[in-house]
Amino acid sequence: MESIKLNAENTKLAVQKVVDTINAGGIACFACNGNYRLAVDFDDQDAVIALLQSKRRVARTPGLVFTHNINTAQDIAGMENSTKDLVQKHWPGPLTLLVEPKHNLSKKILKQVTSKQGKLGIRIPNCTFTQAVLDKCGKNLLISSANRVKKHGETSPAQIQKNFATTVDIFIHQGDLQPGAKSTIVDVKEDKIVIVREGKLTPQDILGE
Repeated sequence: MESIKLNAENTKLAVQKVVDTINAGGIACFACNGNYRLAVDFDDQDAVIALLQSKRRVARTPGLVFTHNINTAQDIAGMENSTKDLVQKHWPGPLTLLVEPKHNLSKKILKQVTSKQGKLGIRIPNCTFTQAVLDKCGKNLLISSANRVKKHGETSPAQIQKNFATTVDIFIHQGDLQPGAKSTIVDVKEDKIVIVREGKLTPQDILGE
């Protein structure tokens, strides 16, 4: 694991290091919205498998994809009009949308990164560093919190270095983090908006009630 402490002078270098790692099929780790995140190229099946194995993930829960803009989001899944209105209002931001992927990943990979209902989460994050990575690499990124399954540690560089020393290729750290608010998870079923998990965005924010 190569480790770089982020500061104002080395941000461009750090972004480039992350992009180079992702383009090479490696696993990057960096902070986003109060947690450290593991990131790989969503199109790279070997990298996806490596990330899941590093997490020791076995349960079928929705994976999370960070995407660059609404057009790239629609490369992953089609969107109904109500969905487009919702994401145009709240992206970039703490809104995770559950979608049925139309992605060309193998069935084996899709089974690992989707829920039992066949859905995964997508979001355009409101994080300057993460957006810089997305802008520069031009890829959809599979994202996971930097902790073992059912364990904490995603805010602690020391715990991340302990857990992922042999699996993460580049770690951009900013010291211990204060946990951020969770995103609000929304599903759209037959053009009806359903809040699956309330987070930073309230039902009033989402539904306008």
